[in-house]
Amino acid sequence: MTENSISFIVCSNGYGHIERVSRVINELLNLRTTLVLNLFAGTQQINFAKSQGYFRDFVNVSFDSSLSEFEVLWTDGGRFSKNNYFEWWKELYSNEVLQKSHLIVSDNYVLPSRIFDNVLLMGSFLWHDSTISMNSDQKEIAKEEKRFLTRNKPSLLCLGDMVMEDTLYNQVKLEKLPWFAESVSTSNNGTNQNGILVTGGGTGIMTSFLMEIAVNLKNKKPELDIYLDKKIFESEESARFRDLFRQFDFTADSFSNLKAVICRPGIGILTDCVSHRIPIFAINDNFNKEINHNSNRIIELEIGLSYKIKDYKVWEIVDSILATINDDIEIQNFKNALNKRQMGGAKATANFILRKLDGKY
Repeated sequence: MTENSISFIVCSNGYGHIERVSRVINELLNLRTTLVLNLFAGTQQINFAKSQGYFRDFVNVSFDSSLSEFEVLWTDGGRFSKNNYFEWWKELYSNEVLQKSHLIVSDNYVLPSRIFDNVLLMGSFLWHDSTISMNSDQKEIAKEEKRFLTRNKPSLLCLGDMVMEDTLYNQVKLEKLPWFAESVSTSNNGTNQNGILVTGGGTGIMTSFLMEIAVNLKNKKPELDIYLDKKIFESEESARFRDLFRQFDFTADSFSNLKAVICRPGIGILTDCVSHRIPIFAINDNFNKEINHNSNRIIELEIGLSYKIKDYKVWEIVDSILATINDDIEIQNFKNALNKRQMGGAKATANFILRKLDGKY
């Protein structure tokens, strides 16, 4: 293992985490071709990263899904246990690639920084601050992680617009960065956009509720082109209505045909919306603090609207969305706010990592 070896440990919850890291890896390879990069993530996340074509080549990048077998799932309180946490600790500690890495970047997980000295954290939140419902083991580990961070104050590479600053300011050193995307220039100027994407992200937590929204939208305004993500499109809930919708392929051309996105507001889809300047209608399921926080930030940044499902019936959400997308002034205001968001976070992160690697930070 060379001194230019960097390992990334990526959370295997959905696809937003791997998308962000993949963009950073691509920028690292553009800046320094001699790097040896190791990507640890779940099998689905690795396959997604490869399919998106983020990497210029695979020669300098190794992919390893073995650690995900032991990965602690903070979002599922029923499966989290101290035994699981310390089993993962042992697997990380004994991994030869991690032992020999010159630098380790851990996306959203604190544990690697408790094991190795050369760890940068990445994310706009950390799991122990995000999960609402915790079992006793989670609560105990959360306290341990917070004590560790407060004592050591490692750097956290974060998206400045979305970072959960109120919970993190006394635990880490925040390195605020722009959005992990580039602004996409589309040939469609918005005058003939008629598409609405309904997506719940990789977790599939809100499939049923979002499917209800899609059906109601189509019933009330049949001329709309309603797109569904793969998980919703292939769900049992969509089987009776599948001929009414199209599956979205998440390409730049497809995004250029969208007038709005209705989503559970994870960072992945929000990054796509900011990059393509598409107004956001966030559906807040109140499942964790990250989603609550992201929903609030959408309002504060004036890039869309947000609805807590406990406060609205489906038809009320649909009526509000339809009224808004028919209001050209309000839609333009959202787009103007989206235009103000700073891009280039992946390249800025890559440069920060290289400075750290070279001992200049």
